Amino acid sequence: MKQYLCILTLATLAACGQPSNETAAPAQAPATEQNQIAEASEAQEAQAPAQESPAVKAHGYGIKDGLEYGYETAISDNDAKAGQVANKVMMMRYSGEKDGKYQVHAKDGGAIMVIECDKQCDYIKTMVFVDNQMMQKEMLKGGNGSIASIALADAINGQLEPYVEESKGKKYHIWYSEKGKSREEVQ
Repeated sequence: MKQYLCILTLATLAACGQPSNETAAPAQAPATEQNQIAEASEAQEAQAPAQESPAVKAHGYGIKDGLEYGYETAISDNDAKAGQVANKVMMMRYSGEKDGKYQVHAKDGGAIMVIECDKQCDYIKTMVFVDNQMMQKEMLKGGNGSIASIALADAINGQLEPYVEESKGKKYHIWYSEKGKSREEVQ
C-alpha cells in the first residue's frame, strides 16, 4: 500500500499541470514519467491561447493560503470524461534554501512529496516520504513547465516565504534530506 501511494503521489506531481491523452495505470516506470512530463509540457504550451495581458504575473502560483502556495493542474482527458469540470490545486510549502539547494514539499494524505534543485534547476530531485522514511528518489529534467519546475522557479526568484511549523509553542523551519525530515528552530 505504501509503495502504491508513493508511486501515485510521484505520478501526480510529475503530471500535474499537464493534460494527458494516455490511459495508463497510475503506477508507471520512472522513464515513462519523464517522457510524460516532456510531452505534456509541449501539449500544454500548444493549447495555451496567445493573449496579451496588461500586467505580467511575477509568480507561477494561483493562490496563496498562509504559507502554502497553490499551483493549478490541468484537467486531463480522462478527468474530463469522468465529469471533472474544475482544475485541482496542488498546495506546496517552501522549505527554503540550504547549501545552494531550493526545496518545496507537498502533503498528500500520509505521503510527503519533496522536490529540490540548485539555482540553475537543470535537474530536479524528487523524494517521496511515508512515516518520515524515504520510499522513492528520482531525478527529473527541470525547466519543463511542470508544477515542480514552476514552484521551484518561484522559490529561486524569491516569490515564496519559508513554511513554518509550530509545535509546543515553538516555530520551526522544515527541511527534508534522504534521511528524512529535520526541523530547525526559528530564531
